[in-house]
Amino acid sequence: MPNAKTPLQAKLAREISGDVLFDRFSRGRYATDASFYQIMPEGVVVPRTMDEALRALAIARDEGRIVTPRGGGTSQCGQTVNSGIVIDFSKHLNRLISLDVENRTCVVEPGIVLDDLNRQLKRHGLWFPVDVSTASRATIGGMAGNNSCGGRSLRYGTMRDNTRAMDAALASGTLLHFGEVPRDLAGVDAPDDGLALFRDMLDLGEREAAEIADKFPKVQRRVGGYNLDALVPRNAPSNMAHLIVGSEGTLAFTTQVELKLWPIIHNKVIGVCHFGSFYEAMDAAQHLVKLRPIAVELVDRTMIALGRDIAMFKPVIAAAVRGDPDAILVVEFAEEDQAENLQLLKQLTGLMSDLGFGWNNPPRKWGGVVEIIEPRLQTAIADFRAAGLNVMMSMKEQGKPVSFVEDCAVPLPHLADYTDRLNAVFRKHGTSGTMYAHASEGCLHVRPVLNLRLDKDVKAMRAIAEEAFAMVREYKGSHSGEHGDGIVRSEFHEAMFGSRIVADFREVKHRFDPDKVLNPGKIVDPPDMDDRSLFRYPPDYRVGELKTVLDWSAYPGAGGGFQGAVEMCNNNGACRKLEGGVMCPSYRATRDEKDATRGRANTLRLAISGQLGPDALASDEMVETLKLCVSCKACRHECPTGVDMAKMKIEVLAARAGSKGLSLRDRLVAYLPRYASLASRFAWLANARNNSAMLRALLEKFAGISAKRALPAFRNEPFRVDAEVFGPPDGHEVVLFADTFNRSYEPENVEAALRVLVDGGFRVHIPKPAGGNRPLCCGRTFLSAGLVDQARSELDRLVQTYAPFAARGVPIVGLEPSCLLTLRDELLSLRKDDAAKIVSAHALLFEEFLVREAQAGRLQLKLGAIGTKALVHGHCHQKSFGAFKPVEQALRLIPDLTVETVDSSCCGMAGAFGYGADTYDASIEMAELSLLPAVRRADQTTVIVADGTSCRHQIKDGTTREAIHVTRVLAMSLDRAKSASPST
Repeated sequence: MPNAKTPLQAKLAREISGDVLFDRFSRGRYATDASFYQIMPEGVVVPRTMDEALRALAIARDEGRIVTPRGGGTSQCGQTVNSGIVIDFSKHLNRLISLDVENRTCVVEPGIVLDDLNRQLKRHGLWFPVDVSTASRATIGGMAGNNSCGGRSLRYGTMRDNTRAMDAALASGTLLHFGEVPRDLAGVDAPDDGLALFRDMLDLGEREAAEIADKFPKVQRRVGGYNLDALVPRNAPSNMAHLIVGSEGTLAFTTQVELKLWPIIHNKVIGVCHFGSFYEAMDAAQHLVKLRPIAVELVDRTMIALGRDIAMFKPVIAAAVRGDPDAILVVEFAEEDQAENLQLLKQLTGLMSDLGFGWNNPPRKWGGVVEIIEPRLQTAIADFRAAGLNVMMSMKEQGKPVSFVEDCAVPLPHLADYTDRLNAVFRKHGTSGTMYAHASEGCLHVRPVLNLRLDKDVKAMRAIAEEAFAMVREYKGSHSGEHGDGIVRSEFHEAMFGSRIVADFREVKHRFDPDKVLNPGKIVDPPDMDDRSLFRYPPDYRVGELKTVLDWSAYPGAGGGFQGAVEMCNNNGACRKLEGGVMCPSYRATRDEKDATRGRANTLRLAISGQLGPDALASDEMVETLKLCVSCKACRHECPTGVDMAKMKIEVLAARAGSKGLSLRDRLVAYLPRYASLASRFAWLANARNNSAMLRALLEKFAGISAKRALPAFRNEPFRVDAEVFGPPDGHEVVLFADTFNRSYEPENVEAALRVLVDGGFRVHIPKPAGGNRPLCCGRTFLSAGLVDQARSELDRLVQTYAPFAARGVPIVGLEPSCLLTLRDELLSLRKDDAAKIVSAHALLFEEFLVREAQAGRLQLKLGAIGTKALVHGHCHQKSFGAFKPVEQALRLIPDLTVETVDSSCCGMAGAFGYGADTYDASIEMAELSLLPAVRRADQTTVIVADGTSCRHQIKDGTTREAIHVTRVLAMSLDRAKSASPST
């Protein structure tokens, strides 16, 4: 029985049409950000309109609750966690309100994501250049709250420099426009209490001007405390918005932001400067910036090594990194004239030589420049650098690089000495650190490796912080250079600024928010940064031993490592990106935190640690949390920390099946391989449901299968062969795996594959299954219901059948990506024996095999032209395993065929997902994001290609267009070639 609503929850629900979330699972998903803190909020509101957001603020204030505004939740210092009401702007309050192209300004709602804004600006030749590494999920409101900087602030400045004005509500509800004001406030349009507030702030600036000048660091990367320097007379006219920027939601409740825009970069080049000595790299930075680059970004040895172990980054490191450097500096030039950029690149090479670096020198002065002109490689380098945090956090041990001194900024002449001394501090406390990012401004992301579950490491954290900040003060630098203060740095303001400036901070907070409604505990009157009761892993954090069904031994912790795998999520939120790649299709459709990989991982962590009540792992709430996970496996590839939610979902489904049993729909889906042959014999009966509205309605009522969907039709003549071997006796051998879906629903695909392979000169084996006549199966449908033992049984039969072939090097080729790639993934989580490993190692998708053979000169296909264009949708698992490019390459074997790929995420059908009555709408929403519109735009002569069975059905249902497997496209091409040949 659901918990009764609290009076506050009931009042919010009456007056807010958006989500009002007070259950433990939802609150838990908002209890963390990308910091190491966790504070459980009382409730969460996701307003649909700004009026609703202001109403939620008023209700919370009147009920005596504190309010924390939240965007992407990617703060690294604990800014977006608190114990009151969290108001999430990101789902609905994300519009570009107005755009003035001529004057290069725009007005936005605070929930708009930076990348989304820049996509809308690009068509006008403009962009917002505060390009933070989290641009794919960071909101403008959050960036303003932190005074974000980005990698190119050397040229473009910080968020403060690019914010023209802000509209915001005080905690009292008073709405004010914060912009430029004259010292006498003449002509300022504001209510009396607003004018009085502005007058008091300007008076404070005048009164404290000398103290501000003395105590505020003279470096651009200073975002600590409140921006009191915006109030001093020498900065007249004062921009009151600049006081709100960097205030971390503690002063006012932002409703819209006016931004300064810049022309987009048309031309650029990159020089990757290599150094055999980290110290020499840091010393060189002060000289490299004299060439006027727009960025100089550090990548250290640790980040390079970790990147080499991450599939998505291996190619860029191989292309851009020479030898084994101790550090590289990525120097970017972006002048309008490309010739000037190329000249600067030559000057960079000359400067490195003048500084004494050469490829043949001893380690301390070893180095040189790798020039990067090609735009795609430049983008790949930028993506790798932007993923720096997540790359560093990909360490699987419980010790992780911890963010607390990562944003200190010192003047460039001191950078080498500072980093050298800082490394000595790390060694003194028994650890080491990672360093990367903004060398151009002396602001490095420095993270010592610590395990904050251990009291000794927590004590080391404080000691390191105190010593590091003392050094920064000695160098007249800033202890808070980009990511803000939050909980982790606010307590050090007095040591860095002095007691008088901290008293000024308190005065500002009290004048804006006397009742401490807005995000208290940040900047002013914070808790201790090492208060372990506020940690994600507090002293009483425990994960009891739990039974798991898959192999998690690569990770530490309970459940054979399941705990460690779940805890790999660092909350940085890469899964909240809205375009590019596949991850995360359900979040893209709903924009609910629950439906992002991060939200699911947090829920799992809270569940296994007992924070969501007993048996939470198998609970209805956990099933709801994972309901829209389509098991696309994008996160295993695109999440830089490797969170594999599809695999984790199998664990939850297994726990659920063990305690609650299976639904009728689960049984129908899971046991498909066992009854498919029988269904084909009686296809007319098995398919009757598709032709009867009554049967559709009955199956929806009792099995939860949507009446809106036609189920795949069984063929009364499925794929069967009498022989076991086909093709020339002297041909290279290959095993063809006929999966359940293609064999039962579309046998023409297997027949086409067999024909293509034989015509290609191969000796094709379709061996009889070991231990019986029932066709082989990968176990995928059983895994989708959590029936791991049944899946293992199917894989045992498959391995027994195929292992003798694999042992002599014969490839095992399959058509259905989800089936074949099970052999490369889940098989090794169920079996660790040599037979399983060798089968896995020889498993290839049809296109992977053909392209490999073509490149080796062993493919003998005679192909003819079939048309002018193919539009291709890639299966999620193909993309996750880096197996999609061969699809494009295989199609390009066909003469005169233009191959265009749909930039799509998951098709939304995802096996049985799209057939569920409760998931049908989400399935369609996913498909409508890009796939179905792209297919509808294609002309009728375009061949629509999709290898996934469910993908083809989704395309058919959503557009009435027929999509076909690559095997059939190639078979068509063979037919054209034969028909065009003279008869013999």
